[in-house]
Amino acid sequence: MKTVLANEAFDIILVGGQSNSSGYGEGPVTKEYIPNERILMMENDAVPYYDFPKEENSPYKFIMKFLNPAARNTVRIADEVLCDYGKISNLGIIFAENYAKECLEPGRKVLLIDSGYGGTGFTCPGWGVGNPLHNRMLEMVRLALSCNSQNRLVAFIWHQGEHDVVENLDTDPEKLYRFHKANLSAALKDFYTQFDCTDVPFFTAGFCNEWYLTHKTGADAVLKAIRECAEEIGGIYLDTSDLTSNNQVLSNGDVIHFSRESQHILSKRFFDKYIEMMKKSI
Repeated sequence: MKTVLANEAFDIILVGGQSNSSGYGEGPVTKEYIPNERILMMENDAVPYYDFPKEENSPYKFIMKFLNPAARNTVRIADEVLCDYGKISNLGIIFAENYAKECLEPGRKVLLIDSGYGGTGFTCPGWGVGNPLHNRMLEMVRLALSCNSQNRLVAFIWHQGEHDVVENLDTDPEKLYRFHKANLSAALKDFYTQFDCTDVPFFTAGFCNEWYLTHKTGADAVLKAIRECAEEIGGIYLDTSDLTSNNQVLSNGDVIHFSRESQHILSKRFFDKYIEMMKKSI
């Protein structure tokens, strides 16, 4: 893997969060993504699991560990994953496709780092400063940058929060808001400090609307925190109330995940905002 990344110069797009970031979008799309050798994807095969904390006074019900802590990072030509029920998308793949077409300089390629993992968040701490998924994300970025001095970060796409809503259904919304904002703000500060990359734009968005409407109290608290964190670092937060769930497209009961078409649309909207930001910076 190091040889692959060392022999080319890459513009790196980082994707992090839970399942809507890595992609569980199903169903037909207006335009299929066509893989090509200019866009690669880095993945990590670590398998998280939840354990009981050893400390008697731990504030957490569970803590995250990895079944295989010596996990491998792999690189392949970026593509949507083919499952028994069809393709599932990734929230960064259409951004990467458009970036390669419109922004990529000659002699360079795109590396999409997929650091997300389904069902994870800050409450049962997988994400957050010092926790396993945050550390794994940093290690993946650090490895990608270290392979070639010409490699550079160009965008950070984040989608997370449903976990913290579900795990805090009985929590006071103001307390949940403060909890999520403190954790996400600290995680972003750590990321941007570690890589000295405050010029790398941050993109995030709301939840799948069909799910949001049945979890509105907690979701509003978490989304307020996410929106404020994005604004405070000059990032982008996008509304998603017009986007469909898998259930709305396939009637499969999956209301929490964006459909594949919606993931394509949201990924393209992130890219359009990226272009706007780049034009303003000139």
